[in-house]
Amino acid sequence: MTEGGRIINLSSSTTAIHLILNGQITLTVRDAAGKIAEVARLSRGEFFGEKAVLSSEASDVTATAVDDAELLVLDTETLQPLIDRVPQLARELGGVMEARRKALRTVKAAVPQKLGPHQRAAEA
Repeated sequence: MTEGGRIINLSSSTTAIHLILNGQITLTVRDAAGKIAEVARLSRGEFFGEKAVLSSEASDVTATAVDDAELLVLDTETLQPLIDRVPQLARELGGVMEARRKALRTVKAAVPQKLGPHQRAAEA
């Protein structure tokens, strides 16, 4: 994947986990103000796309190559037999998925919200 290339788009579906062999990947989301906010920066040995294997939900983030990156892509059909044989793998993937959900909530919560007319009046 070349620098700046998008691997997963927000709200898209993917059917694979991407293991980073070389390079860096950012996971970003659009905040309430419409700005791009970084949720995580991943590098060699880390992975993303675990949500695709554990659920059928669309992606919460956009994954973009920070620099030229080399990825190993493991589709669900390849990974599922490993998960069936090694239940610890599913627990590890679930743990990573939950940690990323928390990070996503933190990033979104940190965004200043626009106040409605009633809220502005209450603060005055």
